[in-house]
Amino acid sequence: MDWGLPVRTILRSLLLGWVATSALVGCTELKHATPEAANDPGDPEDAEPAEEAEGDADGDRKGDRSKTKEPRAPEKPNGPIDEGGKPAPTLVEELVTGRSRLGARSHQGFRPWRSGLAVHDGRLYWVEGGTQPGIYSAPVTCKSESCVDKLAKLTRPASFTATDTAIWVADTNVLKKLEFAPGSELKTVASHSNDIVNLAVSGKDVFWTAGSSSAIQWTNGGGSTSTPIYSNGTPVGMAVAGSRVFWVGVDISGLNGLLQSVKTDGTGARGVADVAGGFHAMGGNDTYLYYAKGRPAAIHRLTVATGRDEVVAEDALGVAEIVLDATHAYWVEPGDGPDFLNGQVRRVAHDSTEPETLAVSVVRPIALAVAPKRVYVASAGTPSADWNDGKILQISLP
Repeated sequence: MDWGLPVRTILRSLLLGWVATSALVGCTELKHATPEAANDPGDPEDAEPAEEAEGDADGDRKGDRSKTKEPRAPEKPNGPIDEGGKPAPTLVEELVTGRSRLGARSHQGFRPWRSGLAVHDGRLYWVEGGTQPGIYSAPVTCKSESCVDKLAKLTRPASFTATDTAIWVADTNVLKKLEFAPGSELKTVASHSNDIVNLAVSGKDVFWTAGSSSAIQWTNGGGSTSTPIYSNGTPVGMAVAGSRVFWVGVDISGLNGLLQSVKTDGTGARGVADVAGGFHAMGGNDTYLYYAKGRPAAIHRLTVATGRDEVVAEDALGVAEIVLDATHAYWVEPGDGPDFLNGQVRRVAHDSTEPETLAVSVVRPIALAVAPKRVYVASAGTPSADWNDGKILQISLP
């Protein structure tokens, strides 16, 4: 192969040679990223997170936006429309505050935050990796430490996802599950020698990757783990949409790669779309996959059944997480470095290409959870406070 060709041409030619088998191991032509060596910020307790130092694959790089466009000033909320066709204001409230290193974040790979907030049956669930790492919970009305419960101790949450019945968290290199049912105990599901950095769940099956390995791991409901496929490039994001698992594999730069997918039964592997300029986040449901790429970030909506791919929002201030409900896709934009004081919360209806801004001037939002008429946001806080000033916010929708 002529490696002097543009990366996009190389990726497309590689894709033509793919074989959709349950043990596809020959599609790793992209040179795998070695972020531990090239972008090692040292002990996170003694150094700023990688985004502020060297940058990472999710496109959240200090100063990079100046290479394309000037940073976009926070726009005025243009959110939900009332019955009269006029903008309906949203209300943003602080719930619990003073949280220490909110969210799940690995010390390995490109080190983006990987969610860390869920809501179920009137309670919030989240993870912290700071002074007292663990899984926490509180009623959605909680506004003080007195109503916060610590459900389980963790070493350090590396990645996180949630379903209707449980939360899944990687405690460094050990994948654990905590069901929402009262009295449930934290159970070990799988483990690896490296941090588990990407997670996606389909029913009782969980798909995951560890470190910079290209192996897509599949742990079924019976606890057996196999490797149905190897990523073309280092995996940097993962989600389930429809009956397929999607992920992005990037090259050594972390900026160029390929959106790929395989059926949840391990068959039907295929490439989906080129990724250039960095990848941010993805989220899916039975019908759609939303994903964000590029700098500034553009949010795409892929209809799984037809393959239709359309841009629904542009010029985002980074994208840390995308969450879907029956009618909308919601996402958080961390904002511009180095302080990340102009973060935003936005959404778009599944039948629209006109996004709504729900909240502005949010300090580095890194995760969100959605309930009827409510959006909950994890604000990571500030590096000047060593990330010990995190908050959980509630956005009330009309």
